[in-house]
Amino acid sequence: MTPTSSVRPSSLSVADSRLGIEAAEASEGNSRRPANAIPETFKEPFDGNVDTAVEMLSQTLRGFRITVCSGGGIAATELPRIARELRRHGAQVRFVVTQAALRFVGETSLEWASANPVVVNPSGLAEHIFDGDAVLVAPATADLIGKAAAGLCTDGVTTLLQSAFGLGKPVFLLPTMHGSMAQSPFVARNLELLATLPRVYVLEPRREEGKLKAPDPKEIALEVCHRWNAQRHFEGRAPRVAVTFGGTRVSIDPVRCITNLSSGRLGALLGEALYRRGCSLLMLKAQTSAELPRMSEAEIVDAAEFSDLHAQLENLNAKATAGIFHIAAVSDFVLEKKVLEKISSDAKDLSLRLVKGPKLLALENVKEVGFQAACKLTTGDKLAGLATARLFASKNNLDLCLWNHADEAFGERETEHAGVLLVKNEVGGTYSEFPLKGKRVLADAMADVYLQHVRTKG
Repeated sequence: MTPTSSVRPSSLSVADSRLGIEAAEASEGNSRRPANAIPETFKEPFDGNVDTAVEMLSQTLRGFRITVCSGGGIAATELPRIARELRRHGAQVRFVVTQAALRFVGETSLEWASANPVVVNPSGLAEHIFDGDAVLVAPATADLIGKAAAGLCTDGVTTLLQSAFGLGKPVFLLPTMHGSMAQSPFVARNLELLATLPRVYVLEPRREEGKLKAPDPKEIALEVCHRWNAQRHFEGRAPRVAVTFGGTRVSIDPVRCITNLSSGRLGALLGEALYRRGCSLLMLKAQTSAELPRMSEAEIVDAAEFSDLHAQLENLNAKATAGIFHIAAVSDFVLEKKVLEKISSDAKDLSLRLVKGPKLLALENVKEVGFQAACKLTTGDKLAGLATARLFASKNNLDLCLWNHADEAFGERETEHAGVLLVKNEVGGTYSEFPLKGKRVLADAMADVYLQHVRTKG
């Protein structure tokens, strides 16, 4: 995608392609592409005639080869969904499973879900010697955990695990079992021992009905993306990024408030996109209907009141924050004096005096954060609105600004949300402009701009 210096917002249409940093590496020889251009990621076309095909959601696991190992447990029934979710982010998946696992899920189902042959009993081709990028053990039964901790090699799965440990490859363990087994001191000791190994990650199971159950496959894939990319992009030291999202409110009295319209969905998708790329998160959550998935390295703070969000940012640790995205629809005006008791509904009329609220972007510690992004929403003439966004980005020295027009920001469907990304050029303080459509596309693009910024700054 080539940026334009004069975008006509009335035609914000763009091919619905996924954006990702991997394509930038393949395009380094393109002299016409500015250094800060948002790269266009190769999107594997979805062919409905190919029964094993999946529709791509991202390319954050592109080229990533993961072996999914399974023991015998009811959670093995989730394996086809897990494989297909990993593939939706670009991963190449193969299964190496125990005979016990096949009591719960069919070999044909696993072959279909992974689009690869399934290994049960290794052959003379030595499939038990690991040659991929990572291993996911799901379910990691008490039996498999114990054998892995003891170094036992009794079948293809346990032998492959020892090979992966020996190579220092990432191993993800998803323990699922009855709660009584998880409480066994021997099982707990074995799991703790494995967790001390470098690049071994224990995924948090879902705990309900007295059992450790497999979480949603989307959450499993999200965690794998995060851990892999934190290692790949940041050598395991995930940068902490703050994201404000939702609409803030200003209380009138204990039961009434003035609020800004925002579903918070774009900010939630941006948080996921940053997390998939290896960042840890501080999610400052105003009023929102959007739900966040479980993320092990994400702190979620409720800040629905404008005063709460202001306090959170005023006390933000700028040195520990590598980037901040102001996606929240923030109150520009606040009540001059809050009423402490409920205003009687018998009153004939009500007059409120609103005064200008403090600008969050102007807070001193916020300005010290190394990467800053914000949104600008306008109404009326679109060309004038885009010019306003340019001035806003320049005045606040933003690295990234998302301009939205009200006519295209509140569509019922996520794909209807359109906007223009203003990305600061490395030289001259000017901005390149990228018209995009779809909340997920916008979120991925903003996350990729941040990732490029980190790589450029080293």
